[in-house]
Amino acid sequence: MPGQSIAQLRAALARAEAGAEPPRTDGRAAVALIFSPPARGRPLELLMIRRAEHPRDPWSGHMAFPGGRVDPGDASPLRAAARETLEEIGLHLPDENLLGALPPVVSPRRPGRSGLRIDPFVYGFEQPLPPLRPAADEVAGLHRFAWSRLLSGEGRTTFPWPYRGEALELPCVLLDGCRIWGLSLGMIDALRQRIRGT
Repeated sequence: MPGQSIAQLRAALARAEAGAEPPRTDGRAAVALIFSPPARGRPLELLMIRRAEHPRDPWSGHMAFPGGRVDPGDASPLRAAARETLEEIGLHLPDENLLGALPPVVSPRRPGRSGLRIDPFVYGFEQPLPPLRPAADEVAGLHRFAWSRLLSGEGRTTFPWPYRGEALELPCVLLDGCRIWGLSLGMIDALRQRIRGT
């Protein structure tokens, strides 16, 4: 299956066309999609985090990618993604491991807020990652998923989400007891589409 090596991911991202510019938002954030093999010669895995539980965090407890808001001291969203990844899981992201970027996405609007623009950057490591140190106040757990499983559509289903007194059926992926949905699933699907050339 194509798209299962670092070189194939880099080529797919290089072919990606820029999407439409997102609407104006209240702020910006950036995340890192990180690929690496679990051991030398093994297929690639995608690293995800489970966010820590916080009552004021709209994504509390969700599956996500390392990253966070772009601070005034960050030179760019890319630097914000690297800084936040180091803070959250203790992983340094060298520029030479950057494979490319996906089009930015905008978080759902909430009352009085216009959403948050999120820039996804894709990194690839040919070797297994060093030991990671998740920050307990931000990360409840680390999870790795074989990229071949996500590419194949394994675990695709829907789940009910309460909204204004109704239950919406939202798409998700259920793998290893984890529910991947929302913006994170959208980023995964965007990369899958680039690989398939659609």
